[in-house]
Amino acid sequence: MPLFERSANDEILGRGWVRQIEWFNEIDSTHSAARRSLQENPACELPCLLVAQQQTAGRGRGGRRWWSPDGCLMLTLVLPSQALPEDSNLWSQLALVTGLAVARTVTTSLPNKTVQLKWPNDVYAHGKKLAGILIESANVRRTQLDTATAACWLVGIGLNVNVDWSDAPREVASKATCLSSLVSRPLEVHVVLVELLDELERVLQSWRLGDTSWLSQWRDRCLLTGKVIHVRQPPEQELIGVCEGLDASGRLIVRNEQGVQLLSAGEVLAWQ
Repeated sequence: MPLFERSANDEILGRGWVRQIEWFNEIDSTHSAARRSLQENPACELPCLLVAQQQTAGRGRGGRRWWSPDGCLMLTLVLPSQALPEDSNLWSQLALVTGLAVARTVTTSLPNKTVQLKWPNDVYAHGKKLAGILIESANVRRTQLDTATAACWLVGIGLNVNVDWSDAPREVASKATCLSSLVSRPLEVHVVLVELLDELERVLQSWRLGDTSWLSQWRDRCLLTGKVIHVRQPPEQELIGVCEGLDASGRLIVRNEQGVQLLSAGEVLAWQ
């Protein structure tokens, strides 16, 4: 195990929240690796963390390719359903809560930069994309004797820390940024990782216990509020209107000629 991984491994496990860690120099994607790991070892202790230095088939929402170079912190945190609120109606907020944790983490490194959240799963800094989040569920049989499966949650985060944009696809380089570009110096990836996990633990635990203060914090960081947005909704609908923030359930509020629309799913294609 390289020195970076060894020091981070000991520090993370020593905090007692994450129970197991898998490190990869290169992997197809941490989400895919997490699913394989759950199949091979369904009784593994959770939360479990998977971290990759490079991904060859990283993906975002809708199966889209996620450019995953060295210098991008790429991880999947496997959570048991017990880490979420008892009310399963709230589970759809997991991406929003995770995004807030990422934003709060990077704000410590970017005190003079505006860190914002783009509904439902992106983090922006200085007007460019800094991080993306992918949430998926997985059902596993915890032991060989179980006849029922238990739900787990795969919390995927791709955070640009120290990225060489000269190698990036032109479209990515024009729309994305990284922490080192914003602070004009490289950062220690393992330090960012430890800080991010600490913040995730705090925010998730508070959310699980019923604290709703995360919502007002999210609203304060909303990138889209007051802007005219173009949203694609499943299966093939599109909507244009003015964003009025989030409602109490985390749905996006959009006002157009038909009135107020509350969106629980969709992709924001453009805003102005």
